[in-house]
Amino acid sequence: MKKILAIASLLVIASCASGQANYGTEFSMAVADSFQPGITTQSEAIEKLGKPESIKATESGGHRVAWQYRKITTAVSPGSTRSDSVHEGIAIIFDSKGIMERVDRRIQTTGRVR
Repeated sequence: MKKILAIASLLVIASCASGQANYGTEFSMAVADSFQPGITTQSEAIEKLGKPESIKATESGGHRVAWQYRKITTAVSPGSTRSDSVHEGIAIIFDSKGIMERVDRRIQTTGRVR
């Protein structure tokens, strides 16, 4: 009887699973929100937010620097699956001297994936 209960317990545990997928480098949106046009430099932004996902030249000789992070957490149990997601991204335009001009794009979403 103990053997049957042990096997049944293992089967229940094995049928439940969870996982997490991360894309990009996690960064602090609060830190990004503290940046000031005309003051914050590209070097400071990279130092505080980490390695950007992309750096692209602009027509004016500056750069568009973008950071993006996604995390999807999935929990599977008998009869149900639940996934939660976090998506944060910011793109900042810097002039030819590396001084912040403006935020070009800002994304911050959380939610349940069905």
